Amino acid sequence: MNRKQMGIVFSSVLVGAFMAACGGSSSSGAAATDSGWNGVFVDAGIQGVDWECGGVTGKTLAGGYFGICPIGTSVTFKIGSITLGTITETSDHIFTPQDVFGVPRTNTTDTRVTALAAALLTLDNDPAADAINVTPAAAAEFESAVNANGGSLTPANVGTINATTSAALGTTNVDTTAAAAHLAAVTLPAEPTQPGQTTGASGTN
Repeated sequence: MNRKQMGIVFSSVLVGAFMAACGGSSSSGAAATDSGWNGVFVDAGIQGVDWECGGVTGKTLAGGYFGICPIGTSVTFKIGSITLGTITETSDHIFTPQDVFGVPRTNTTDTRVTALAAALLTLDNDPAADAINVTPAAAAEFESAVNANGGSLTPANVGTINATTSAALGTTNVDTTAAAAHLAAVTLPAEPTQPGQTTGASGTN
């Protein structure tokens, strides 16, 4: 099990921090309520990415958690002014690079998916940690590099963008081949418990 795969098994401390901020707790099989819905952005838990849904905004927390989003809304993920993608509310409230591009989660070779995964892994400020953390400095470098290369992240320019950001930040330049291997090894977390719901055997509010 590699470090990013291990990071998908989130600690109770991280989950507790998210639930304190978003009004829920960790479990699986949860459904959105009239209060809205919580989600998690995962290629390992992705922290520090901007999100917006129905006028509600924030940054993903440790573990990739975010919310609360209004019922019926899609979520848009951004780094600075650069939009990574917009995703319709998923049935399990888990959001992956594959979901960004509307391909099956088993698809780990789509070039758009691997470009996004490679960029996120390259921005990670601590390769030894069991998660992806996009710091404000990393976000600023990514925004600048993307704007200097056409204004959007693509399979054609991800190599140039990653070379620029990794050099500026001192991070590892992760290529799309390594990103694809990482995606194939990812184990998804349990679905976040939704606002107002109690947990099953896995815990309590």
